[in-house]
Amino acid sequence: MRYMDVTLSSGERVLIIGFQLSTLIGLAILGFLCIFIGISAYYLNNFMKNRNLKKSKKMLIGEQKKLEEEQRKLKSDGKKKKENLV
Repeated sequence: MRYMDVTLSSGERVLIIGFQLSTLIGLAILGFLCIFIGISAYYLNNFMKNRNLKKSKKMLIGEQKKLEEEQRKLKSDGKKKKENLV
């Protein structure tokens, strides 16, 4: 990066900052890299959330099936007790 102190014809002093082309190219690459990493992190985060939701949904379905099976057993035990009483 280069700095130039220039005096205009009106007597005003101006500071001009100049970049070399390689510096600008490097900053552009760095910017695109940051954008790419940000977008990748966003989609990876959504992917992991969806994956965890699917796992928890499967677990809930499994728990629901177990509860339904227990309810069927309790109902059949209740019917057997009623039959034994009659």
